[in-house]
Amino acid sequence: MLSNNHVVQAHLDAISINLFSVIADGVLILDAKGYIIRTNALFDQRLGYSRDALLGLHVSEIDPPEFAARVQSRLEQVDSKASAIFETAHVRKDGSIMPVEINARTIEIDAAKYYLSIVRDITEQKQMETLIEEKDKLYRTAIETSVDGFWMIDLQGNILETNDAYVRMSGYTHAQLLQMHISQIDDDHDDILVKKRIAEIVESGGHFSFEATHRHRDGQRFPVRITTTYSAISDGCCFVFISDLTQYRHALDELQLAAMVYHHSSEAILVMNSEFQIMAVNSAFEMMTGFSLADVVGKKPNFFSSNLNDASFYDEIWHTLKTENHWHGEAHALRKDGEAFVKLLTMNTVNDSQGELFRVVGLFTDITERKNIEKLVWKQANFDELTHLPNRRMFYEHLQLTALQVMGNQLKMALLLIDLDGFKEVNDTLGHAVGDLLLVEAAHRIRSCVYEYDMVARLGGDEFTVVISDVDAMKEIDRTAERVIEALSMPFSLGDEQIFISASIGIAIYPDDSEDLNILFKNADQAMYAAKSMGRKRFRYFTSDLQRVAQKRKHIISDLRIALVEKQFEVFYQPIVNLATGEIYKAEALIRWHHPIHGIIPPIDFIGLAEETGLIIPIGNWVFEQSVSQVTRWRELIHENFQISVNQSPVQIRNDHDSISWSDYLERKGLAGEAIKLEITEGLLLHAEQSVNEKLLKFRDAGIQVAIDDFGTGYSSLSYLKKFDIDFLKIDQSFVRGLGSDSSDLVLCEAIIVMAHKLGFKVIAEGVETEMQRDMLLQAGCDYAQGFLYSKAVSADIFEQFYFGYNMHECKKIME
Repeated sequence: MLSNNHVVQAHLDAISINLFSVIADGVLILDAKGYIIRTNALFDQRLGYSRDALLGLHVSEIDPPEFAARVQSRLEQVDSKASAIFETAHVRKDGSIMPVEINARTIEIDAAKYYLSIVRDITEQKQMETLIEEKDKLYRTAIETSVDGFWMIDLQGNILETNDAYVRMSGYTHAQLLQMHISQIDDDHDDILVKKRIAEIVESGGHFSFEATHRHRDGQRFPVRITTTYSAISDGCCFVFISDLTQYRHALDELQLAAMVYHHSSEAILVMNSEFQIMAVNSAFEMMTGFSLADVVGKKPNFFSSNLNDASFYDEIWHTLKTENHWHGEAHALRKDGEAFVKLLTMNTVNDSQGELFRVVGLFTDITERKNIEKLVWKQANFDELTHLPNRRMFYEHLQLTALQVMGNQLKMALLLIDLDGFKEVNDTLGHAVGDLLLVEAAHRIRSCVYEYDMVARLGGDEFTVVISDVDAMKEIDRTAERVIEALSMPFSLGDEQIFISASIGIAIYPDDSEDLNILFKNADQAMYAAKSMGRKRFRYFTSDLQRVAQKRKHIISDLRIALVEKQFEVFYQPIVNLATGEIYKAEALIRWHHPIHGIIPPIDFIGLAEETGLIIPIGNWVFEQSVSQVTRWRELIHENFQISVNQSPVQIRNDHDSISWSDYLERKGLAGEAIKLEITEGLLLHAEQSVNEKLLKFRDAGIQVAIDDFGTGYSSLSYLKKFDIDFLKIDQSFVRGLGSDSSDLVLCEAIIVMAHKLGFKVIAEGVETEMQRDMLLQAGCDYAQGFLYSKAVSADIFEQFYFGYNMHECKKIME
């Protein structure tokens, strides 16, 4: 007779044989405490174990930790119902997780309780559920983030679901909308018409589009466009997309354009996934880069970057996007044919409803041409067009940097100012073309006489300068000066001409001769003229015996103070002409000094000293008061919108105490701010502190327009154009003077005019002297011009006579 244990084993063996032969899933038999006593081969195989390797293990030992804790409660659940179906997971031998569905029941054998479990591998099912969930998440994100409203309705017209966009659009709450029928919102359709329309949607295959009028919760009506979709597999529901046409009813073209912006935008657009791999590009991208979608899909955008942007550059972009959700800047790239270009790139992230990175959208434009224009502007502003040496602006910038370096290292710097002796005679006798060739060759010779790290610049005309840094001994300076003089004394073979000139050099040492760079330059200038007076073809150091020049400077300053008291100044006015109409209702105020001994002294001879001494403050105040008085008169006599431009020195702008407040003064005089225009130089904005910006804002608030004088000769980055409130750009006369049909000056003027108009500025050309210059500027779109073609600066009386045509013959003689 068999023992009880043998009886149980026999029953279990019988169950196993019967089940294992017919079940296509794993089978697991547990004892009352949850220990494994039987498995089938399929169960062992799916978990990666050898036959019977699991016997004797507790079932919790093959469950992930988070599921193992629930084993006891699952067994109790089976006990309470005699059977149960639930999902859990097992751990394979290799450590991977296998999701499973357990169909468990209790069985009794000889009064002993066991658990019989059919274990189904649901890995593929779970993967499919995850995929469905992700797609559902994507669709819901699209609906919830859409600017359009959304409904899901049944075939009777009841609203089953809506989104936040329609809640905002209608004014109803989400809960209220879910209790409503379409006819309660749609002004054009009652209950019968709604059902009829739904029937049409179903019959037409689901896609339907029409316009309607909806009622806002506050009773207001608003126009909408309805777009519907319906599918037989959508559980008898229609999907409705509602676009609010209130703001766009009168801009249908813009709406159509916006709908096609991705495909028809002139900006290249690329869409990336969360791993920054390209998923889609528009036609502008393909045209701009030469790459098709097939070329780039799945790749990161740095694959077509140039070696000017290394991997760290793009790593920084990705980091910024992840932390700030936005990046904007310039990047270098390569087209498919290998051509390099520069792009202005904007990248933004799109997050999903959980705030996780979902998509990255990049937009860029090809700014290669703009960068080339900027380079041209920068080159024009910093380099001499003829000799290609640094110009006066770059020279001063280099001088400042070198001075800081040598001062910090307790060294010395030498400034050599070189003037070509006899150059004027060459120009006068052989012409400017030969003179230009001579300057180019002279520049080359001077450059060959100094070390590579020393600077050679052309300041203008026949004036050159050399900056020698890290001076160890005066003998080195002497040798450099001697080499330059010797090189320039050698004959110049220019075409059929053999020309002989020489050079006079003035030398000043920093910081010995002055720590003020402007004074240092003047000292070198004094030394250079001393060399000329000593017979030319030599060099001279600045010394104390040259102080007579400083004495003269002192006399001029003294005379300036007297001129203020004795009213020796007069304001002249130069007309500014509207190129399109020929009208004159603008003028620039320019000061003249009637010296009792030296006659009329132009501003260039005394403004610098006035700025150094602070006398520019009272002089500037007086010019402004005179201009206000004059424009008041001319607004009555000439034109009600007459405007006078008044220059302000940086010293005046930065002075908070003694300078007149223009806005307060104009208000006291009852004159509109538009009557006066402020003219400032680019240099003021180069390192403009907060107080300067605040003053410019005060001018704007008072209605006073601002013009940038001598544009193109100063700060070349152009960033200040968007930083400050500016109304006019004045093209420097050095560009106007060189205008010709094939000149780079014409290209530069056209570029400045186009750029200014794009930024909302008007353009005034200075120094217009010929009809050809006027016509070329007019054709280029320039707004205003001033120069000797129309009139030099004249007194107020002469200006009025000229304007009204009185004594025209005499006026023209004066203005010629």
